[in-house]
Amino acid sequence: MNWEPARADHAIDRAAIIITFHTPLDFETFDDVIVRLRPVIKQNHLTSRSDAAEPIEIPMPQDGSPIIAQINLNQQMLRRVAFSRHDNDKLVTDELSISAQRMILTTHRYKRWTDFLQILTDAIGAIADVTNFETNVKSLQLEYVDRFQSTKPDADHFEVISNMTPYLCKTASEKRYSLHNHSGWFDFEGDTIRSLTNVNIDVVEPEKAQIIEQPTRISLFTMRRIEALIGVIDRPRERIGSLHIYLKEVFRCIITDEAAVRVALAD
Repeated sequence: MNWEPARADHAIDRAAIIITFHTPLDFETFDDVIVRLRPVIKQNHLTSRSDAAEPIEIPMPQDGSPIIAQINLNQQMLRRVAFSRHDNDKLVTDELSISAQRMILTTHRYKRWTDFLQILTDAIGAIADVTNFETNVKSLQLEYVDRFQSTKPDADHFEVISNMTPYLCKTASEKRYSLHNHSGWFDFEGDTIRSLTNVNIDVVEPEKAQIIEQPTRISLFTMRRIEALIGVIDRPRERIGSLHIYLKEVFRCIITDEAAVRVALAD
């Protein structure tokens, strides 16, 4: 195969999970969570801290009426604290951020799901120490970016991407050069829970003048978000694992058998 994954044993270049709370954390609870997070931050070397204001979200009218921005002055004061780790080039490799509305864990140095999940579990435990996490989750979103790059000019991207995958439209499956195929759909669990899946398949070739120096790059973005349309989702901790399994199956369906062997994902 004339392609190499982003890492020695897998292709994951970035992984992130976003947990959105149904009821925002009040100021006192937020401060308590930050204190409880200290052992997690120290253990995972997320020692660089930054404080910022949480972006203001303007709700969309449900009846199609014009958008009227109503700024809540209290909302402007909501804080976001991010704890991160950097590499030798001062680029962020791992980050855990918490605000009144959500918690986000991101890594550009993914090793194994169990390692990623352990940090997340510890962080959730810090929240659960001061508030009822299990009954306050509005949505869960897990996303991965997998990357491959060619090892020789004119490498066939269908060595990595299966041209039989249902996530690639027929026209794109017949293209020899750069392509972009983005898709998304909803699934429903009863009347109050829905899930959104996004699958983006991108092949980007270098400019012809640089074709010798620059490799062709494949980027595969997979995302699954489960959200409560009314109230909260049940079993949030359990559902985190199911999101990972689901996206792993989607990714396996995108790539060829040869690529699956290369990233240790073969059946």
